[in-house]
Amino acid sequence: SQTKAEQSKPISEVKTETKESVVAYKVENRNLIIEQKPNIANNVAVVKLNKDTLYDALSKINNANLTIKVDNIANTKSVQVEIPTDILNKSTIGGKLELVTPIANISIPVKSINIEQGTNLTKVNIAKGDILNIDKNIRNQIINNQIIEVNLLNDDKKISEFNQPITITIGCKVNDESIGEYLSILHISKDGKNQIIPNAKYNKLDESITFKTSHLSQFAIIKSFKTFKDINNLEWAKKSIEILASKGIIEGVNNDNFLPSKTISRAEFVTMLVRAFGFYAKFDDNFEDVNNSDYCYEYLGIAKKIGLVKGKDNNRFYPMEPIKREDMAVLISRAIEIEKGTKFKAESSDSLSNFKDISDISEYAVDYIKVLVSQNIITGKNGYIMPKAFATRAEAATMLY
Repeated sequence: SQTKAEQSKPISEVKTETKESVVAYKVENRNLIIEQKPNIANNVAVVKLNKDTLYDALSKINNANLTIKVDNIANTKSVQVEIPTDILNKSTIGGKLELVTPIANISIPVKSINIEQGTNLTKVNIAKGDILNIDKNIRNQIINNQIIEVNLLNDDKKISEFNQPITITIGCKVNDESIGEYLSILHISKDGKNQIIPNAKYNKLDESITFKTSHLSQFAIIKSFKTFKDINNLEWAKKSIEILASKGIIEGVNNDNFLPSKTISRAEFVTMLVRAFGFYAKFDDNFEDVNNSDYCYEYLGIAKKIGLVKGKDNNRFYPMEPIKREDMAVLISRAIEIEKGTKFKAESSDSLSNFKDISDISEYAVDYIKVLVSQNIITGKNGYIMPKAFATRAEAATMLY
């Protein structure tokens, strides 16, 4: 229990004694941050959160994110955080459950956790994987032998799939910074159907890699490289194409050729965006002209559900039509807005003044193009935006890179 002196302190300084350990909690910008030293057993760091302590802290803030920081303990191979399930059911946690641990950081939208009635305890386990248990064919791709496994359980029932993406960050030091952009995350599946997660991004300042996933399992940091025979003389787009292809965001027309000058379809570009941004949502309907056997079915369903695309003409999308440059700009801007959760404006109202064809831009696309020009995502060509021109596969790669 707290002393009178502790009760009089600002919330950012409050400490409370539990059976498990000493807990410190504070509130910063609607984030409830709990710092707790774990108990160690067999190289597993276990944090058991006290229900009364959490209720006390949550009573001081509504609609909070809950962040749990676990102290770094030498030789820790696994971290397990145990949270009373009642806490996750409370409306006071309106955003995310975030765990900051020595192995990896994980951010889970609370509403994405399918909590069954009658469960008492939610456990999140983050563990270092053993490379010797990994298929020999992929071991040489793994950077620094870095493998993690993340599991979430309600009581003893494992939850592997979520209806919103989970964000995971892993520390990753590389000797050559130039390989950072070629780093990806491999989702290692027990059935052997391993997949690259396209949206992984390396941060050289933090020396970390961050990715979004809708599944929990084993993940490994890998380096992959892909190039094509027909882009060698395409200096302005070669690197963009190689990086996006290496991450699985964009594909060649076959294993050897990319066809950079070929126009890119509306479906292809939306597929690239959904992969690159890591968008995910469960959906129950799609556009009338998209069949569930089409390669783009899931990507367009997700894009429609989250408001990235809207379609036209009585719920039709015309997926195989080539995409115009101005429509590509609209979709990129919307994707950025969805990721950030807010709309942003062009830095300069006259950002288009240097272009000779601004009168050709459709009214619905003007503000979006202003944004991308101000962010140097669109630079134009010889003083022209060419909004009505159909975008090529190479142009799409450079704009998305």
